[in-house]
Amino acid sequence: MGFSGGRWFPGDIKIDNENMEADNNVLLRGHLDMYIVPQLSVGMYVATTRGEFRDSEFKGNSFDTTEFGGALRARYFVTETFSLRPGLEFGYRRTTIEEVSDDPRGVGLNGTMEVQYHFPSGAIPYVDMGFMSQPFGGNRQWDITWGPRFYLSVGVGHTF
Repeated sequence: MGFSGGRWFPGDIKIDNENMEADNNVLLRGHLDMYIVPQLSVGMYVATTRGEFRDSEFKGNSFDTTEFGGALRARYFVTETFSLRPGLEFGYRRTTIEEVSDDPRGVGLNGTMEVQYHFPSGAIPYVDMGFMSQPFGGNRQWDITWGPRFYLSVGVGHTF
């Protein structure tokens, strides 16, 4: 189990065929995994972001995303105390845009790479870097998609 906080970096969000630049975002993430073999876990995750559009008709409007879904993560020990955990997440995302009444929904497809340090007590501080994308989604009015937007977060986990 782990929780992290960080930053989702600026990037474009495509609404219909128009690219709209989104500002830096706060990112909060959590995950709960269970190892099915020593090098592979299956689990679930939740993530939320907050940001603001920089240009277009939505300039200055804030938006929030909330998503949850499933995750597959591998684990490779580099040393006895350091490990790398690459992962793939597939989930459901809901976006709330200020002054838009019909909240867009979409599919989240994310890649993640955790660098972990393992304490004997079971505590695991980690750095998580990766990307979040939305290959398809929208509402009744627009298609809303975006390619990989990168993030960096720092967190702590614990094994049970």
